[in-house]
Amino acid sequence: MLYDLGIKLFGMGIRIHSMFNPKSKEWVDGRNDQWAKLENWKRPDGKVIWFHTSSLGEFEQALPVMQALKKAHSSTSIVVSFFSPSGYNYRNDHPIADLTFYMPLDTKSN
Repeated sequence: MLYDLGIKLFGMGIRIHSMFNPKSKEWVDGRNDQWAKLENWKRPDGKVIWFHTSSLGEFEQALPVMQALKKAHSSTSIVVSFFSPSGYNYRNDHPIADLTFYMPLDTKSN
């Protein structure tokens, strides 16, 4: 309960901060269509491996693993989620990922 409250307060705080800070605005705006993006994705029949990489650095560290998996299992789909704009803005169109999206806030309803 306390965790959920903290996350909701963080979400409200970043929305307020986004009125004054471009990076926070990207964080908020990037999540506007995330549910539609997920719902519209045509999931393939095969296996899906999901990598959550909070930032650009984590994506770069996970990239060799994703490439090796894709090479060994070419029919496997790779999904990548980001928490920060620093990763999403630079790697949202990387060809290794079949779907890339922002990770929503970690609330009970999400």
